[in-house]
Formats: sequence, C-alpha cells, structure tokens
Amino acid sequence: MSFFVPVSTPVLDEGSVPIIRRAFDHARRIGSYAMVQVIGQIIAFSSGILLVRWLPQREYAFFTIANAMQATLMLLADIGVSVGLISIGGRVWQDRSRFGELIKTGLAVRKKLAAVAVVFIAPVLYAMLTRNGASSIYTLLLIAFVLAGFSIQLSVDIFSVVPRLRSDIGRIQRIDFTCATVRLLLILGLVYLFATAGLAVAIAGATFLLQYVLLRSYAAKVVDLKANENAEDRHEIVRLIRNLAANAVFYCFQGDVSP
Repeated sequence: MSFFVPVSTPVLDEGSVPIIRRAFDHARRIGSYAMVQVIGQIIAFSSGILLVRWLPQREYAFFTIANAMQATLMLLADIGVSVGLISIGGRVWQDRSRFGELIKTGLAVRKKLAAVAVVFIAPVLYAMLTRNGASSIYTLLLIAFVLAGFSIQLSVDIFSVVPRLRSDIGRIQRIDFTCATVRLLLILGLVYLFATAGLAVAIAGATFLLQYVLLRSYAAKVVDLKANENAEDRHEIVRLIRNLAANAVFYCFQGDVSP
C-alpha cells in the first residue's frame, strides 16, 4: 500500500469550486457593504450626540424645530417624484440622453412642489421659532439657512437616483461616508466654539453642498445633464403625484370617520 494514495475521496469535487468561490465573493462584498454602513451610522450618531452635548438647551430646541421643518419641506416636495424617477428610470437608465431628460424633468417638477411647500411651511417655521424665544433677526437667519440647505437637498435626492439605478453601491457608500465624516469634523471644529443652532443648520447645509458636488460630478459622466425636459415623463410623474395625494386625502378622511 502506497502512502501517496489518498485514503478517501475528496469531499468537494472540482465542479463545486467555482460555486464556493462565488459564494465567498458575495459574502465578502456583503460584509464590506455592511461594515461601511455600520461605520457611517456610527459617525452620524456621533455627530448627533455632539450636538446634544454641546448645544445649549434653547439652541438645541431651535435646531430641532428647524431640522423638523426642513424634513417636512422635503417630504412635501418629494411626494411621488422619487417614485416616478425610479419607475421610469428603470426603463431608460442605459440611454444617456434619455436618462438626462428624466433627471431634468424630475428636478423641474420637484422645484415647483418645493415652491408651494415653502409658501406654507416658512410662516409656520417663523411662528414656531419666535414663539419659543428666538429674535426676529435670528429667526430669519435660521430660515435662510434652512431654505438654502433645502434647495441643495432637492438636487441631491434627484442626482442620487443615478448611482442607485446603475447599482453603483460602492460610489453611494463613498459619498455618504465622505459627507458624514466631513460633517463630524466640522462639528468638532466649530460647534464647541460657536454653539448655536444657526451654525448647526449651516453645517448640515454645507454637507448637502458637498454631497451635491460629488453626485453631480458622478452624474455628469454617465448622464446628459444638458438634455431638455420630457413632456411624457412630466405627465407620468404628475399623474403619480395626483394619485398619491388623492390616496393620502382619502385615508385621512377615512381615519376621521372611523369609530
């Protein structure tokens, strides 16, 4: 009996090796994605904790009001637009010019919704801030910072559709991680010295601006940003907005009359 003859047959045959390699490769990618997500969440959480610790109670109240109103503005300006972009973009994302038309149309529709939202929300924001003790000048300054960040965030959410539809997860993670890190560094460097709600809102706006620059630079390489608006896309997005608004009103009234 030779010592060089295997005692038993191999457990894995050659045909299963590529499958195992692909499984390990997918596991490695998922692990890397999850790790970056966890680190990003930790950085964002740290930024929030620093604001809670360093901002005076009154200033943190102003920051909370401003942040909540900006989120409300985004919600009102986005109703149906992002859904429409994903729905239509799934059919045209491979066409550079056609995808550019969709992005341009979605941005135009969103700006119109944003204008309407500002008309209703800005007076509410002013009243809430002044009622909680903010001076008129400081209130106007906070509103200006909120509207500036809001106007930038409108484009950010539109351009973020491009890497999402192209399944460029790595690019999305790099941009999110970079912006979260810059926000944390700005908070560490400034808020401890000037602990005001206005500065906190301005830092958030600066982060949106950086995110906008990075996303627009990426989109310009794969999408024709000089394309004109598309009437069919606008009609489909508007129809979707009307349907969502009608459903929202229906469920609101249904909730009022239910026992």
